[in-house]
Amino acid sequence: MDVWHTADPELKETRTGWLGRSLDRSPDAKNNALFAFHLGDEVPRMLLSESQRVTAFSSIQDYTMNADRNAPNDRARIEVAFGGMMGGGESGAGGMGLVRRTAAQAIASAAELKDVLAKSATNATYPGTGLAQQLKLAAQVIGTELPVHIVSIGFGGFDTHANQKPQHANLWTQIDDALAAFHDDLTQRNRADEVVVFVFSEFGRRVAENGSGGTDHGAAAPALLFGKPVRGSLFGKHPSLTDLDDGDTKFAVDFRRIYAALLDRWLGVDAKSVLGSSFEPLDVLAAQNYLAAREQEWASRRCPRAAPPSMAAAPGPQYFRAPS
Repeated sequence: MDVWHTADPELKETRTGWLGRSLDRSPDAKNNALFAFHLGDEVPRMLLSESQRVTAFSSIQDYTMNADRNAPNDRARIEVAFGGMMGGGESGAGGMGLVRRTAAQAIASAAELKDVLAKSATNATYPGTGLAQQLKLAAQVIGTELPVHIVSIGFGGFDTHANQKPQHANLWTQIDDALAAFHDDLTQRNRADEVVVFVFSEFGRRVAENGSGGTDHGAAAPALLFGKPVRGSLFGKHPSLTDLDDGDTKFAVDFRRIYAALLDRWLGVDAKSVLGSSFEPLDVLAAQNYLAAREQEWASRRCPRAAPPSMAAAPGPQYFRAPS
């Protein structure tokens, strides 16, 4: 997974992820706790950055100042006290200054998010699965006027060393149903043309079945891009099941070509500076000059400048959307 997250097959770059480096090059990410966030317990490596902070939370209920369960009414007083401790959150140098700024942004963004989500209802029907409910929350946030660019979601269970067939059927049904509901929701919110979903997995599986009705870790793996801005097609040759690399299928497309397309043509960040080398962008977007064509429209929106669009990511679905 480190290779996918860092975009460095040799793992020389271990401190930051490819999306984190894009945040370092996005001026609008500064002092914006919700420019990029992960729906889960821990920020994935691909979002780790040298200069920007990324928020992680599993639910709106988690993204708040918690009080002692035996004294829930103390929350308001705790927030006031904490706010006083972190006073001057936008000033100060060194470690304490960073703590104050981070705390101030977290408190402000949590309050703003709670307020706008109360007004961001949906008529879309979502399944009750965990993935679907996370996508529902992502759509709610995307439907607001918050300057969200990157949303990351993880979805596990694919390490199927045993009993693979029924497990895969169940997992892919969950993905199919959840993404269908997500797309319907975005369409109702008039946001479907602003979101690209990028799905990738940690690793592929070997061709041969093992002795437990499953498959072991492989090499090459598929990736899926989904959304109205995507040019639907199959990119790369279908993998051979006979011409193998020590039992594994051979990759046909360097995954960094996908990253280059999303960085250059969707997020509007120089791909070479993020990836460390030049990679020909894969022709996956329906409009090659998508950013330029939408620049005027973005400039008229809430964002202070015509910044590149947004996105979501982690092992599992990742969402890239234009600024609102």
